[in-house]
Amino acid sequence: MTPTAPSQSDVQNAALAGLYIPLYHRYSKPPAGWDDNEFEHFFTFTNNANQTLLNQPMQIATDADFYWRGVQIQTLFSGGGAIKVRFRDSYGNYLESIQSALGVPSLATPPFFENLGGSQGGTASGALCYPMFPEIFCPRNGSLFVDLIEYLGSSCTSQILLTGVQRRPIQRQI
Repeated sequence: MTPTAPSQSDVQNAALAGLYIPLYHRYSKPPAGWDDNEFEHFFTFTNNANQTLLNQPMQIATDADFYWRGVQIQTLFSGGGAIKVRFRDSYGNYLESIQSALGVPSLATPPFFENLGGSQGGTASGALCYPMFPEIFCPRNGSLFVDLIEYLGSSCTSQILLTGVQRRPIQRQI
């Protein structure tokens, strides 16, 4: 017998009863006739020492809608450095809902997320994937934006991996 994921009503009833439900059971389910396929968007950005990169676009694939469910940021510095990161949707709204997943923002407003892959002496770190709940819907061919600020005087390359699913209609066999 193959195990199946609980239905949405099972999840809601268990949550109301005070039972622990893993977050991945709370993500949206595809409607009838649709299927979710795991997908990742990968982006690379380079900052010079003390450089601010604002409104850097992260283009979503054109073939299917994307449901963003996690983020991984890895940064390689040429020396000791630190970077601040913040995300925005295509309308310019800061994505503060990911604050709990990524840690405590700095005192800057709107919130920046710090120490997401900071390193010393050219070593890379920050390879953990931070799950996001609720997921963020990104329409096909849409864009997200990221601001990156290096503030301790070291050039760096940041790699951002957005993990989630692409939702597509199921292809019928003829």
